[in-house]
Amino acid sequence: MSPLDEATAAQLDEIVATGDPDRYVSAFFAPASKRQALIALYAFHHEVGRVALTVREPMAGHIRLAWWREQIAAVYTGGTLQAPVPRALAEVARGHALPRDLFDAYLDARALDLEELPFVDEAAMDRHADAVEGGLLCLAARVLGAGDGADAAAAFAGRAIAVGGHLHDLGAFAKLRRCRLPAAWLTEAQLNAEDVFAVGEGAAVSGPVFGRMKAKIERELWRLSLARYARSATPAFAVATLARWPGGRRFDPLQPQPLPEWQRLLRLTNANFTWRY
Repeated sequence: MSPLDEATAAQLDEIVATGDPDRYVSAFFAPASKRQALIALYAFHHEVGRVALTVREPMAGHIRLAWWREQIAAVYTGGTLQAPVPRALAEVARGHALPRDLFDAYLDARALDLEELPFVDEAAMDRHADAVEGGLLCLAARVLGAGDGADAAAAFAGRAIAVGGHLHDLGAFAKLRRCRLPAAWLTEAQLNAEDVFAVGEGAAVSGPVFGRMKAKIERELWRLSLARYARSATPAFAVATLARWPGGRRFDPLQPQPLPEWQRLLRLTNANFTWRY
């Protein structure tokens, strides 16, 4: 990968340091020669991910996703790149032979973020996670030299991260009348999407549904800890450890309380050096 110009590199650093500080910190556990490429991927992830949280009308979100699809196409066909992040992605894709289908699947899955109730069941939630968080980790693992041999581990890590994200963003999405919980789980708990939208009462996550989300995170992290993959991918996978919900901590969907910064750094460090999540 050719070095980015100083202004572009600084801009991408700012995007990730501000919007995804945990991944920004974890990138420093990777070799210095790989960090700029990781930061470019994480900037892409942040910029696309915030689309659903910053638009109220789904059509506006689909228009923005269409722009990203055009930019990814330009990355692979030599078209015009219109912003710093796509220009950086072009360098990363060329330098590390990243497959376009992972980017395309990522953007297709992101369209579900604009739907009122995108997940029929746990399998649908997993498919979304595999394409979004798992897809990002597959790309990052390739940058880190792990190839496609780390794809299974990326799926485990991606599912844990995705479920943690659904919990963290539950209140924000509920205000937009979008539910991030599997409909089948709500039905079994005698709830529905309207209960989630009435998030001020916390009804949808105060009992069995919240418990199933936490249990799923634990299950995927256990699978990740047992998985075999090139350890060079660990700086990308390490953020999965932050998906684990702190024992005994009450969940408030309106005011999610992250772990203190020092505890997050300790968890990231432990995962990077012990490969346990």
